[in-house]
Amino acid sequence: MAAVYAAGPQIPQPRRLPPPREVNVVPLTTRITASQKQNKAQAHKFTSDLEKHIEKTVTKHMRKPHLHLSRSARKYALALERPWEASEVGIPSLPAFPSAKLTAFAKGTFATQTGGVNAGIGWIAARPRNGMWNDKDCLFRTGSGTTVSTITGSGSLTGASNSPYAASAFGSGPTQLTGRVVACGLRVRYISTELNLGGDLQLLESPSHASLSGATGTTMLSLRTCRREAIRDSRKWHGIVYHPVSADELAYSSDTTDDALELGIWVNAPDSTVSISFEYEYWCCFEVIGANASDRYSPSDADAAGVSAVVDITNSGSFWNYARDVTGSIASNTLLMAIGNLGPQTLSWVGSAAASAAHAYQNRRGQYAV
Repeated sequence: MAAVYAAGPQIPQPRRLPPPREVNVVPLTTRITASQKQNKAQAHKFTSDLEKHIEKTVTKHMRKPHLHLSRSARKYALALERPWEASEVGIPSLPAFPSAKLTAFAKGTFATQTGGVNAGIGWIAARPRNGMWNDKDCLFRTGSGTTVSTITGSGSLTGASNSPYAASAFGSGPTQLTGRVVACGLRVRYISTELNLGGDLQLLESPSHASLSGATGTTMLSLRTCRREAIRDSRKWHGIVYHPVSADELAYSSDTTDDALELGIWVNAPDSTVSISFEYEYWCCFEVIGANASDRYSPSDADAAGVSAVVDITNSGSFWNYARDVTGSIASNTLLMAIGNLGPQTLSWVGSAAASAAHAYQNRRGQYAV
């Protein structure tokens, strides 16, 4: 019997590919002419010159003294706003001479009045320059028994600082001294019962350093430098500080004439029938030069541009409105940030100058492009 085969689909066989052909790679060579070599060399030279010029431009301006605040100027700035924390600080002005750098203070209490039409009000005022002498009154204040209606030196309580010098030590004699105020501040803190906590304070540095004698809370509030703060926390200090407003206040002087009442704090009690009390601290940082102070001398620094920047910023209108911390002063980081804003402004100018230099060099480089 013959075999039978079933027909079915034919399975395609895979196609065999021819073996790959070997390809010989011929290196490409380009001939560079002498002119192209010269252009490339010139382009490289101007790229190098560009980098050097930008570096030189930026470095030159970075070395200018007004581009950064020196350590001495920073210390001066912090002393101006936080005199109760400063020590051995001077004004880094030109020329720099060795000087005795001292801090004097006075501490005590004052209270609002309880008698007659003056009941419920109180105040304390300070003379910055008088803090250099231990026999001249630098503070005037009210007590529960005083009866004064305005800030005045008459009828109020007084006090002097603990400075090591009497006014007689200052003068033009060969052994006498000259001095200048570096920083000065006055701060107060509520110390009566929590039951009577309340009221408000007006804190003022006289704008032109004219005397506050005769001022009231109303007249103080009419001045733009006056700051009003509520009495809400018995732990919080409320402070006002001195800022130089003229070149004369940055200079040494032997004058011992009583200074004006330039710093003042006015109190309005919540209840006029109850006297409320405050503790106060008065701080005066000052420099002295002269034969009788030479044993206290320490080296001084100079940063005239830094002093100008600090005085300019701390006397600006917006600066008076900065928030104060529990010590009664502007926070250090806020203060230095405000002063530090000078740097980026100047550096942005340096950057634009460098960019202009780069643009000019790029234009010159273009003619040598390969």
